[in-house]
Amino acid sequence: MIRKKTFAAGMVIAGGMNDIGLEFAAMAARDGCELILTDWQPQALSQAREALSGIAGARPHVIEEAPSEAGFAARTMDNCLMYSLLGERPFALDCLVQVIDFSQTPADPWATDSAGPEQRLRAALELNEIFLQLMYERGSGAILNILVEPELEEAWLHEVYEDTRTLLLEMGESINLRDKTPGVGIYNLFLSPTSVLFQTPPARADIAPSFDPFSCSSHEIAGYGYQLLG
Repeated sequence: MIRKKTFAAGMVIAGGMNDIGLEFAAMAARDGCELILTDWQPQALSQAREALSGIAGARPHVIEEAPSEAGFAARTMDNCLMYSLLGERPFALDCLVQVIDFSQTPADPWATDSAGPEQRLRAALELNEIFLQLMYERGSGAILNILVEPELEEAWLHEVYEDTRTLLLEMGESINLRDKTPGVGIYNLFLSPTSVLFQTPPARADIAPSFDPFSCSSHEIAGYGYQLLG
């Protein structure tokens, strides 16, 4: 008799490894969730791995990819599937959390040490599409996109931010309105120094952020999002 594998919970966290993404990872690790981490900045990934090493049982899988290269999202998801199915402890890819933080974007759009905002936008949308397809095949799962407004006053940067916000809103709206799979949904959380804009599937229209954007910490934001996905 062949026994079926028991799959643990799994979460993919892309971005924010020195801030909100790391807070998410720590909360999930303490709950015994299997983690796959990726970030636009290799140094942030190394620091996150070190920070999580103090949590009992935390064994995050780290994907070091370059978002500026073609095929980033597809290769990242291939790696995620490999880790989830072939590791010592198989786990399901239940959630994708993306932190797209334009407040930490370098002023130089041509900087080579980290991906520029346009590369982040392209990678974020592609990861959404690929993970969404995977969720539909499984019949369950959730995506949470956290978009942080830039602090720099460069016009081009705010333009890319607004384009990203518009595209994510449109994607969330079209998916959530036509979605006939109760266990699948996209959540978008847009943070600025003055406001919070939240988008949720119609089935959970009663949910709204309960924190103040003027005083909330990264830990509080991550805690809210983690409860939402839980």
